[in-house]
Amino acid sequence: MNEQIIELHPVATNYFLLIQKKFGLSRREIEILKVLTLRGPSNLEISIKLKVAEKTIKNHIFNIYRKTSTSNARELQALIFREMLITCF
Repeated sequence: MNEQIIELHPVATNYFLLIQKKFGLSRREIEILKVLTLRGPSNLEISIKLKVAEKTIKNHIFNIYRKTSTSNARELQALIFREMLITCF
């Protein structure tokens, strides 16, 4: 289950590590966050790729929303973009 489902440029990888630390996300949560923000697949598509139940993905997404104080994918993507701008500039 350690298979990564998205490869990133080293700069982007470092950025997501900062996000992980800032919001206290687990390795799996940050992996799912990368996919959600960069590709936007369905929960089912993610679950198939990671070989876990769709409910497991939903639980991870719920935890990501809770830890980032967001309530949906759009808010989450906006937060990630804002954090990127703050980090880069």
